[in-house]
Amino acid sequence: MNKQQLALKIRDTLRQYREQGSDSPCRKNHIVLNAGNTELHEMNKCEICYALLNGYLPFNHSYSLGETIINTINYKKSPDFKTLSFITEAVDRKTGKRRDIIILETDTIVEVVNTHMDDKLMQEYKDDDVLIIKV
Repeated sequence: MNKQQLALKIRDTLRQYREQGSDSPCRKNHIVLNAGNTELHEMNKCEICYALLNGYLPFNHSYSLGETIINTINYKKSPDFKTLSFITEAVDRKTGKRRDIIILETDTIVEVVNTHMDDKLMQEYKDDDVLIIKV
């Protein structure tokens, strides 16, 4: 994909979303915090956005420590991009669903969730092809 095609893809992805409470487009690389979320949730969202700006993609990693399952956020360097653009707390214009992070270059939706998530919500995320980061 050349630079012009990538710019068009990013523009098209941006047009799919709006800011919550208005019809304004979301601002690129601008972290929006939601007071309805926990501090841990918002700090993890900021950590992921910082990694994206440095060209790292998030992925979930779980391991066991006795009977406790530890979830951590790990990152891998993007082979295609030096930096990745994102929007946060964006509302999908078609479905009305609010998303934590959308990676614009890959059109990837990222949701930061706690480890005790409702099965119905988990299935909805899987149906929508959402990258779930458990914390």
